[in-house]
Amino acid sequence: MNQNFNHKPFASGRVRALITILLLATGAVCGALSIIINFALGGMLRDVGDLTAPDEIGEALPELLYVGIALLQFLVFIATAVAFLMWLHRAYRNLRALGAMGLDTTPGWAVGYFFIPILNLFKPFQVMKEIWRNSTPGSERQASFGGQSGASFGGGYVRPGTPALIGWWWAFWIIATIADRASSRAARMARTIEGMMLASWVSIASDALFIIAAVLAILLVKQIDEMQETKFRQMGLQGPPPPPENFDTQWYETR
Repeated sequence: MNQNFNHKPFASGRVRALITILLLATGAVCGALSIIINFALGGMLRDVGDLTAPDEIGEALPELLYVGIALLQFLVFIATAVAFLMWLHRAYRNLRALGAMGLDTTPGWAVGYFFIPILNLFKPFQVMKEIWRNSTPGSERQASFGGQSGASFGGGYVRPGTPALIGWWWAFWIIATIADRASSRAARMARTIEGMMLASWVSIASDALFIIAAVLAILLVKQIDEMQETKFRQMGLQGPPPPPENFDTQWYETR
């Protein structure tokens, strides 16, 4: 696989990380508002089911708020996705400048995997693990050659492990996505008061899961950005690391 991006210098991803974090936080706030509105809708539906007669303004207001927050959530989601993928591209591109070797993919594919069915269930998770491992300060002297976990050269260095944060983030993202699709399906199929109440509860669960996924993503982006900035400063002070013993530098440069 062509990996010519290794010749590009380090470019700080701090601004992209901050924008991504801000949008993730905005999405979490929108999710919280959506939960509140869905609770209000649930109360209104219970009133209808009990044959009470809420006034027309009181009945219409939650529905209008629901439509408005749903539109806002969609717009924020699109903006967040763009910002996150731009940050991801920058973070992966920086790995070679930070001393990583034998990377499994390219910055373009690191982003592209999110759009390929089946692969988007596990490849982004692997990409994030690779970013974390090679962004860890000191890992420029640890092996990541050929994508073999725990591989080492001469000096006996081993790659840093994968933190639980990445696994939890990816798990909640997958579950939240499934819940969101279930929520949309429940809303389309709702024909009775009971069906609409069920759709409202599924939407609340979906929003709650997305809030957790957003908080975990904020922690992940913040930590990786800080590690890359720290590692770059350390490499600037220490100079580039020597190549591993018995490493074919000519082959590496042609990758």
